[in-house]
Amino acid sequence: MSTQGVCSVVRGGRVTVKVVTGCDGFNIPKLAEAFREMPPVTAQEAYDAAEACGVGCEDCLVVMTDHETRFDGDEETLSPLYREKFTDPHFNPRW
Repeated sequence: MSTQGVCSVVRGGRVTVKVVTGCDGFNIPKLAEAFREMPPVTAQEAYDAAEACGVGCEDCLVVMTDHETRFDGDEETLSPLYREKFTDPHFNPRW
């Protein structure tokens, strides 16, 4: 099943982690619960949590923090909107 999804971790009123996927977005609620139980610190930890929850695939899973991006594809192919709209927890740059 192919569904897009976005999951943002907001702390102190600012986005600290954002996960965007082009498939398996129906698993976002599982990821959100995992973040509540063990908030990720790095993009890699958030990426690992997304994989463990069955969110996305290597071609579409993008995990960002304010300083780093974790994506198995070519980062140059990502729209600038990923970074420009990072601080908007509801914005999905895949739309």
